[in-house]
Amino acid sequence: MEHALIYCRVSTEEQAEDGHHSLATQLKLCKRAIEESNKFKLIDDGVFEDPGRSATNMNRPGLQDMLLKIQDDKTIRAVFIQDTDRLARNALDHMQIKTIMKKHDVELFSVSQPGITDSPEGNFMDLVIAGVNQLQSQITSRKTLKSLELKFWDGWWPTGVAVGYLNAGEPDDEKKRIIIVDEERAPLIQEAFKMYVTGDYSVFEVRDALYKKGFRTHADKRLAHSKMIEILKNPFYYGEMRWRGLVNTGKHKPLIDKDSWERVQLVMAEHNRYGCRRQKFNFILRGLTFCANCGQRYTAEHHPKKNKSYYHCNRSGDQIKCQDKYVEVWDIEQQVADLFKYIEFTPNFTDRLVAKIEKIYSTRKEVINKDKRGLNTQKMMLEK
Repeated sequence: MEHALIYCRVSTEEQAEDGHHSLATQLKLCKRAIEESNKFKLIDDGVFEDPGRSATNMNRPGLQDMLLKIQDDKTIRAVFIQDTDRLARNALDHMQIKTIMKKHDVELFSVSQPGITDSPEGNFMDLVIAGVNQLQSQITSRKTLKSLELKFWDGWWPTGVAVGYLNAGEPDDEKKRIIIVDEERAPLIQEAFKMYVTGDYSVFEVRDALYKKGFRTHADKRLAHSKMIEILKNPFYYGEMRWRGLVNTGKHKPLIDKDSWERVQLVMAEHNRYGCRRQKFNFILRGLTFCANCGQRYTAEHHPKKNKSYYHCNRSGDQIKCQDKYVEVWDIEQQVADLFKYIEFTPNFTDRLVAKIEKIYSTRKEVINKDKRGLNTQKMMLEK
């Protein structure tokens, strides 16, 4: 008997377990169709699934793995699906997948659409149904977008809520979702703006200060630097909503006033300008060293006329000056390098470090493999 594969997909995690299009239902129907065909046999590891994945693009792990299997295993002759909208909701993507299958002599069988066969009439019907699937997807997207836009003009943020706020049901109508202040996190967001607007703290320092006060991600880690910047630049916190090029005043409670937000933007612009100007000099200890005399953070600068770079105490420009002298970059960096000679890693630290490196490697490898699958699909399309 000829070898076959099964492909199943659902667009949400909930559908993965329940409903007419659940993964279990799709798998059951496809297995039955293979058995009743008396021609095909499902191979081991021949089921490919994409739970919680949209069919509007081809960047799906299960689909990519299935296409690779078709390319690598020359014995595959068929792919069974419940119906064609499980495979794609974009007519062009559908045709590209079919082209890859045809190149490798693999036929597509849709359980609920038996009229789709590898014949002129069947291919025509397949094309029509693919177009209908795409039209239905576009109509659904348009309805969803319109609903979100109406919510936006009603004064409520239509999508994922900003950090410091929560989605909740309206008191008079639980089905209507509104945005309320997160009493636990909102004060920390306010603290972030208060710290940064002084100009005395970098984004990293603000983030680390919040972390020490209990502000964590869901994985109990520090907030990403980019996320901290996103928070500080978000006008939502003073009450203005900007979404898809539209601007409206929100009904949610602001956490800061507009003047504070605008001053934070000026501070950030100045920090960025200063950072860009200095970026060509590599001060590896910048932000990590402190004055032994007064405890203030060391900063660094380059003197073009002398063609020398120095670390110095931040307090040297204050009215109350620190008596500590400027130190050349090579000098203080050598002092730090000498200290490393006395550092010895414990076995526990080494084990934790290795585990961390392996985790980072594994994550990056997964991303690379995902990119490789996508590139391989593009390659197959170019070779068709």
